Amino acid sequence: MMSLFRGKFKKIFQPAEKPVYENTTCKNCDTVFTGRYCTECGQSVDDFDKPFGFIFFNFLGDFFAFDTRFFRTLKSLVVKPGFLPNQFFEGKRAPYAPPIRIFIFSSFLMFLLLQWQTSRIFKESLKNENGFEVISPENTANIADSLKTTQHETTITDSVISVDLDPIILGGPSELKQQFEKTIEVLEKSLEKAKTEEEKKEIRQLIRTFSDPEMMVNKVLKLMSWAFFLLLPVFALILKLFYRRVHFVRHLIFSIYMHSFIFVVLIVIVLLNIIFGNSANWAGLFVFLTIPVYLIIAMKYFYKQRILAVLSRFVGVTVFYNIVFLIVSMLVILNAMRII
Repeated sequence: MMSLFRGKFKKIFQPAEKPVYENTTCKNCDTVFTGRYCTECGQSVDDFDKPFGFIFFNFLGDFFAFDTRFFRTLKSLVVKPGFLPNQFFEGKRAPYAPPIRIFIFSSFLMFLLLQWQTSRIFKESLKNENGFEVISPENTANIADSLKTTQHETTITDSVISVDLDPIILGGPSELKQQFEKTIEVLEKSLEKAKTEEEKKEIRQLIRTFSDPEMMVNKVLKLMSWAFFLLLPVFALILKLFYRRVHFVRHLIFSIYMHSFIFVVLIVIVLLNIIFGNSANWAGLFVFLTIPVYLIIAMKYFYKQRILAVLSRFVGVTVFYNIVFLIVSMLVILNAMRII
């Protein structure tokens, strides 16, 4: 059984063998050539008239190929900040996996782990009435007080419907269910007071959302996974503001590698939490703090500036990017709750 599984895994995640094409006649321009692509028109000799499963698994094999290039790229990404984008523009790309492949793979794995972890937490919260504490009571009280002053009421789209959001403050899995139930009660009272059908429809949507918080969290994760594709060029544009003489494409490649590293860090943090639970919070915080240090070193190496110049730009870049990230995150959350 295990040998069969290993065989399937090897078949999917190893690059497909490339056949040798000799004296091939191009079906497009009738040119006779040797190789995979026509020397006259550039058309591939690949035959796609095959079962979908064959095409699909060959695509997976080409895209998620765990060859020496992949592991060499991953090692350089982690231990050599700014090295890979430099190699990319120096023309030394063949020894490394394409940057977008590393980005997509690390993003896919990170959000997959996050979704699995959140699902596990929600299941534990339903089984264990005592639960465990995610946020200490003191911190929960502080967060609640701060939100009371800034977000005591929320407006659902353009409707003027006041909804008390205090019950959303959560102290742990066991409290999560209770707090969402209190929120649903508040929304049901608002539903009785609603005057228009549009208001009632929006409140019913919120009730469905809070009735299944796991679905809402999964939707947030799904939307955030797509939002990072938008954040790639945004981060590059922010870099362009501080390095105007550098071409945008250089910033974009740097952005792809930087976000890939962030995903790798988050993967490590999630794995620590899965394996060691809350006892690994301090270790997770330490790992997370490697991100700003990595960015400073990467900027110094890639843009070839003195450390003081890099630090001044680092502050500006991180401030602008964090503002954009918070805005995007809020839009994603509101969209998941169907408020916008």
